[in-house]
Amino acid sequence: MRLITFAALLLAILTIPGVYAATVTVSQSGADPGTVMKGRYFTITVSGLSGSGTVSLINLPSGISVEEGTTKSFSSGTSSVSWTTAIASQTLTGQKIQVSISTTGSPTTAESDAFDIVLPPSLEASVTPTSFSDPSGDKSLQLTIKNWGETTARDVVVAISLPSGVTIKSGSASQVISTILGGTGGSGESKGVSWTLSFSSSVTNSSINISITPSNADAKSVSIPITVTTTTTITTPTTTTGGGGPSEKPNIKEIPKLLTGKSYLVVFDEKYVPDIASIEIFASRDQFYTTISVDTYQEKPNWVVFDDAPGKIYRYFRIKYSKPNTYIEKAKIAFKLNITWLKVNDIDPSTVVMYRLSDTKEWEKLPTTPEKAEGGYIYYTAETPGFSWFAVSAQEKSGFRDIFAEADGVKPEPTPAPTPEPEEKPVVTLPPVETKPPVTTPKPKPTPKVEEKKPEKKGICGPTLVAVIAALPVFLGRGRLRN
Repeated sequence: MRLITFAALLLAILTIPGVYAATVTVSQSGADPGTVMKGRYFTITVSGLSGSGTVSLINLPSGISVEEGTTKSFSSGTSSVSWTTAIASQTLTGQKIQVSISTTGSPTTAESDAFDIVLPPSLEASVTPTSFSDPSGDKSLQLTIKNWGETTARDVVVAISLPSGVTIKSGSASQVISTILGGTGGSGESKGVSWTLSFSSSVTNSSINISITPSNADAKSVSIPITVTTTTTITTPTTTTGGGGPSEKPNIKEIPKLLTGKSYLVVFDEKYVPDIASIEIFASRDQFYTTISVDTYQEKPNWVVFDDAPGKIYRYFRIKYSKPNTYIEKAKIAFKLNITWLKVNDIDPSTVVMYRLSDTKEWEKLPTTPEKAEGGYIYYTAETPGFSWFAVSAQEKSGFRDIFAEADGVKPEPTPAPTPEPEEKPVVTLPPVETKPPVTTPKPKPTPKVEEKKPEKKGICGPTLVAVIAALPVFLGRGRLRN
């Protein structure tokens, strides 16, 4: 009997649909191993299923969502289910996807290996030089591509398009960079491409365009215009650095030597670097033959990949330093802003702020101080921990006011305000002091009247005095007879 019961129980167990070694995997096209990219769809797959039942996503990490719902059914003969619209809205490390698998009488759970959510590739391109003026013969052109994301940029196609009169002497018109590594905190890889170009006498005003197109998830194109002119509009003065070094361009300055704990003031010509007066650099380590350059833009260039800065934009600046930002303790940027622009946009000058683009492509507000108003401009200083892209903006419709006139008006007020009060008080109080003595002094004068009454009551009248004098001899004579 016991044998029959055991056999029946074993048969019942064997007939229950089961889940054997269910696994959970996370995948995304173009992502590095062990990562998924923020803001891009990725896939969650649960495999190793048997029988029929349901699979539910449980305890999803913060910021991860799916557009297909969190529960899916599977039937007999189906060994896996997938979610293809999973997406992460924030960067995180060490995340896992957990699922609950329920079959008839056999629920269980499983989870994925740990993975990181990272920033997708974000490429920035820069060229040297930024323009050609009346070029002739052979000229070199250098392109640098920087990956600001945390994911490797893959199969980056670099293509150069040339106008009539310009040919490539060395280099390739189209080439592929297989990988440009990403890195945390903007420490991604930089890779360069160079060409030697030949300019003929037939070249006209035109441009050279370079496109950079990565193949993986965030596929973006960047176009960098380079202006080629055949007529000189202004004469560009150049200065020669010490020791017979190369000439500086108007927007590029060379710092021969800067030692730890010291500062160096770089002053730019307003004609070539609008609205940036100077930059003072404080060194955190010794450096020699360093260069700094400033490019200004009234609008954000169409070839950059970051968002607009907050507020009403006055101007964008790109400040490049030939040494890493770790060589800088801080820097002070002196800039100016047109008062007419403030008035036209009805902007309060105290709302003007300089922003810096951080390594994570976010705009950081810098400490910004208005210093003075002069020549139709207001001058400001801003302190930055390093160099990057910068934007000057303000709060639109905040109400224009002359902050320096107000400041000047506040300072003198405390001095004259007390002055009228002491002058008025003596005028009011002095007359009563002068009038009171005349009122009190007449009061003792009735004493002569009292003295006049006293003789009437106690004094000797004139007739009595005569009688006394007349009787005096008789009185004296009687005295003598008695003696």
